[in-house]
Amino acid sequence: MDGNSHVIYAEEEAAGTRLLIDGRTCLLQNDHDPSKLIAETPCKLMRYLVADDSHVDADTPYAEVEVMKMCMPLLSPASGIIHFRLAEGQAMQAGELIARLDLDDPSAVRKAEPFTGSFPILGPPTAISGKVHQKCAASLNAARMILAGYEHNIDE
Repeated sequence: MDGNSHVIYAEEEAAGTRLLIDGRTCLLQNDHDPSKLIAETPCKLMRYLVADDSHVDADTPYAEVEVMKMCMPLLSPASGIIHFRLAEGQAMQAGELIARLDLDDPSAVRKAEPFTGSFPILGPPTAISGKVHQKCAASLNAARMILAGYEHNIDE
């Protein structure tokens, strides 16, 4: 980009997409939806702490899971009626749906919106070296891009 090359790695996780760009980490989070109760890590569902189809308050435990031989409570992110999807004793992977909440406040769900702004204009392409093999490679790349349907500025 702008004449510089960057090393980028991407990995899908339960929380979103983790990007590693030139050694720096960036997390592109999924939509914030407290109505979906999702396992953050691989674990085993030990037991429910509330009955199915009952009301749970925000920040109260609704189930216990076993992670690396430790029992940990799972807290409800919002208030609502809980509907369990998994059976007690079942093993889960990260990102698996444990239960759904019928939220008391449906406006708590925040959806990602498409970007409507504009990106900054990139600088001109870097100058191609005067060496014959580099000019040939640049011309071949330009021809491939034209055949793929991209516009090409003839002045380049």
